[in-house]
Amino acid sequence: VNWSARDEHQCIPNYKVLQQAFSKVGIDRHVEVDKLVRGKYQDNLEMLQWIKTYFDRSFQGQDYNAASRRFTETPPEWARPGGA
Repeated sequence: VNWSARDEHQCIPNYKVLQQAFSKVGIDRHVEVDKLVRGKYQDNLEMLQWIKTYFDRSFQGQDYNAASRRFTETPPEWARPGGA
């Protein structure tokens, strides 16, 4: 994941990683990369609302440290190259 992506061509691979991660964990949601990279308010708002709704339904209150998950030698299986 390119955390410093700013331009459309830099963001496209990140959205593809997101789609692959969704597929690997069984989330049946198509990521409309072409719409999202354009940065249109409505398209991005709808995606964020869906993510928030999914989170609200799925999160069970466990501790989560984003920085330690990002910079680790043992990422979750879905984030590993060639993972499940």
